[in-house]
Amino acid sequence: MDGRGAAVVSATFNSNTLNLVAGIAIPILVFPSLRGSVPTSYVVWLLAMSVLALILLMRGLHRGGAVLLLSAYGAFLVYALLTA
Repeated sequence: MDGRGAAVVSATFNSNTLNLVAGIAIPILVFPSLRGSVPTSYVVWLLAMSVLALILLMRGLHRGGAVLLLSAYGAFLVYALLTA
């Protein structure tokens, strides 16, 4: 609302990247027995949302892009609930 939408998405993107690397990738590499514990589709969703956020940030984030990101996250939540 104060013109800091890009900063919010950037912080979210950094958090998402940290989740992918520190929360998923490193534990799976260190503990091979965990390889089946995180569905591949979840990792694909997280990567896709990260790429989408990068594309929107490069083009300049506007309300439409923010709605698109929120919609993508909502779709991921619905998918996660339905496949749990």
